[in-house]
Amino acid sequence: TDHPMNAEARRRTEASNRGEQQPPYLVEVRHRDGTPRRLEVQEVPVLDAAGVVGFVEGTARDVTRELELRETMRIQAAALEAQVLSGQDRFSEAIAMLESISSGSGRSAQSGIVQAYVRAGDLDGARHYLEGQLAGDPDAPLPRLMLAGVATLAGDTAGAEAGYRALIADRPDY
Repeated sequence: TDHPMNAEARRRTEASNRGEQQPPYLVEVRHRDGTPRRLEVQEVPVLDAAGVVGFVEGTARDVTRELELRETMRIQAAALEAQVLSGQDRFSEAIAMLESISSGSGRSAQSGIVQAYVRAGDLDGARHYLEGQLAGDPDAPLPRLMLAGVATLAGDTAGAEAGYRALIADRPDY
């Protein structure tokens, strides 16, 4: 694939070809079903009697699922820590913790951030956060749904209804 890690993989393979032992590294490839896979590659340059690289021997192990599980565990641990902080009325710390993991981690972090604002009684903070999420992706259904929910909590029935109706019109399956 064109993943940036593959440039590093090429550099390491070239170093192996020059006889330089490399630590294991990751490469992203496309599986025959079209999905990206992450492989952990270990290479060993094999030298001939003259000390010249005769060939490079190596193995590749699919670590895609393992990496996904590690990331899920990291996100869940941070979310749990944020819940503990919220339970101790340390809402700003909880929000900061969730924001630190929200990049690319999806729904659970977004939801946790909004919940932390709501528990702290900061509906404007929740609204501002969701509007920021929608600025990056105006059609994202979850932030739209949560924004309508925040409007409901704020007593803005007309705004909540408009948000829910727009979401239903755009995404009846959601």
